[in-house]
Amino acid sequence: MTSLTTIDGFDAVGVTLWAPYSGRWILSGVVTDEGFALSERRVTAAIGTQSFVGTIDISKSSEYLKTKRVRIVAGANGWQKTITHQAFHNDAGVKKLTIAKALAKAAGEQLGDEPPDKVGSDWGWKDDQASKILGSMFPDWYVGFDGKTYTSARSSVEPAGS
Repeated sequence: MTSLTTIDGFDAVGVTLWAPYSGRWILSGVVTDEGFALSERRVTAAIGTQSFVGTIDISKSSEYLKTKRVRIVAGANGWQKTITHQAFHNDAGVKKLTIAKALAKAAGEQLGDEPPDKVGSDWGWKDDQASKILGSMFPDWYVGFDGKTYTSARSSVEPAGS
C-alpha cells in the first residue's frame, strides 16, 4: 500500500500543513525510515496528489532513534534571513521587478512571477529580514507549493455547492 503522505518519497505520518494567505507555508511530519537523511536540503513532500517544494529547516527538525521529525519551509527557507542594505536609482523609475529579483537573489529564493509597475527614481532597504522588506513592497506575497515566490495576491477560488 502506498502512503498518501511522503517526504522525498519516504512515507510520512502526522503531516501538518500551515499555508497562510501571504508569506511562507510550513509543513511538518514524521519519517521513520532509516534511509531518510535528516539534513538541510531541498525536498518535495506530497499529500495525496499535491506536491510541496521546500527546504528542511534543520534547526526545527529533530531525530530520535529511527524517528525523524521534519519541518519543511517553502522554497529555499531564505525569507527569514537578514539581508544587507541596498539602494536603487533610475531617473525613469525603478522597476519593481528589479527590486524583487535583487531581494530573491539575496535571500536565495526564486521568483515565480514578474511584478509590473515602477516606484520612484530612488528606492532602497536597510539591513532587515528579507520577508519584511518584501512585504513592505508586496503585502500579498507568498511562496507557492512549487517553491517559487509570487509577488501578487493568491487567486481566490469559489467553494463548490452551497
